[in-house]
Amino acid sequence: MLLAIIGLSAPGCAKSRPVATAQAACALVTARVTAQRGLPARHVIFCDEIAEADSPAGYYVMALRARCAEDVCGSTLMGWFAIDKMNGDVFEVEDVADWGLGRRVASGSSHPRSALLGMKVRARMV
Repeated sequence: MLLAIIGLSAPGCAKSRPVATAQAACALVTARVTAQRGLPARHVIFCDEIAEADSPAGYYVMALRARCAEDVCGSTLMGWFAIDKMNGDVFEVEDVADWGLGRRVASGSSHPRSALLGMKVRARMV
């Protein structure tokens, strides 16, 4: 699974393709967000998935939860994201009350540490 996450974060592998399961959506959003923020994929401990019936049609919606390195943690929320089932586009969710989509999460990384991870820097936010 780790190889799949690494492969999804590489700019050359960011082709449009359908996302068939919530597990695949979790792997995709984990790869994109951690690459964008210059974090290892293992920083995400799990995806907090919204039931398909409660999500907007055509999207998987989930929150990313980070590892807690402290004895006592507050929120480990890294953000809410919507993954388009048809093409794998990942968007930040600006408002969870009405599932308002925000910025697109680019497939490349805009973080300088990405060069250390063997990835090309390619930031393109729409």
